[in-house]
Amino acid sequence: MIYLDTSALIKRYVKEADSNVVDGLFEAAYRGEVAVSTSVFNIGEAATAADKKARRGELSGDVRTAVSLMLREIAVLSRLGSLVIVPIGLSVMKASIHIALTHKLYIADALQIASCLRVKCHELYTADKALADAAEKEGIKTRVLR
Repeated sequence: MIYLDTSALIKRYVKEADSNVVDGLFEAAYRGEVAVSTSVFNIGEAATAADKKARRGELSGDVRTAVSLMLREIAVLSRLGSLVIVPIGLSVMKASIHIALTHKLYIADALQIASCLRVKCHELYTADKALADAAEKEGIKTRVLR
């Protein structure tokens, strides 16, 4: 399973560097060749990140259209069994707190690592080098996107 943090997930809906990498993962997920995962938190954060990018002129098209597409894709891939949404329950939050304190991370970043560990992902995709470094220290293979 491949885990996408918010910085990776948003690349599917806002064209930026390495969007093609994330697009390829989604295409493989539609074909049932790979399973992807993200936290429920990332869905909300990606929606607000798209809005912020739209306000800065970095989103071609309407933010509501992009968010609607994201929510539809999440629903379809979830039904297909190709997307796993990690809920933020007490056990994930406790693990996040431990990771945040251990690696001196913001809790949202630690949540990415805890969520990835929760679903036993094989690789974490992120554009955040500090997050990638901490994830590697937790034994998670990472792919740093541009």
